[in-house]
Amino acid sequence: MLLSVSVLFVQKIQSLEASVGERAQKNKHLKEEVSKLQEKVHNLTSETAETRDAEALKRERIERLYREAKEENQFMRRAGSAAKAGVTPSHQLSELVRICEAIPIKPKPPSANTLQVTGKAGGKSYSTKSYGVAATKASKHLQEAKPPVKASPCKGKRPGSVSGSF
Repeated sequence: MLLSVSVLFVQKIQSLEASVGERAQKNKHLKEEVSKLQEKVHNLTSETAETRDAEALKRERIERLYREAKEENQFMRRAGSAAKAGVTPSHQLSELVRICEAIPIKPKPPSANTLQVTGKAGGKSYSTKSYGVAATKASKHLQEAKPPVKASPCKGKRPGSVSGSF
């Protein structure tokens, strides 16, 4: 009987060892699954944070565009109420652009507005100030070719009967 009890204990011990081995395998498998799930949770959390940030940026952009559109609408209403009847603000703006585009802006060469005087009193430059506009009589007179003038003091009477050189 003792022998049968010891055989039973040995069998029981072997079955317990086998179940411990199986449970160790299951435990190892479950730990691997837990680590995979933790990694997935981490990835989903980071994706959620990125999505949240992207949504916040989109929301901010939409709010900014809405504010700009609202301000533009208010500006257009104010401009429309101040405009003449039958003239819309956009028409006024396009008219202003058309007028500004029609105005030629041409840089003038510096020599076109300068007259060089030569002779004993030469070396001086005088500006005719024509600035691309048709020259006045005075500037035409300055631009005419004249022979060099002799620089000498003038003697005679000044107006008001004061004598002297001037």
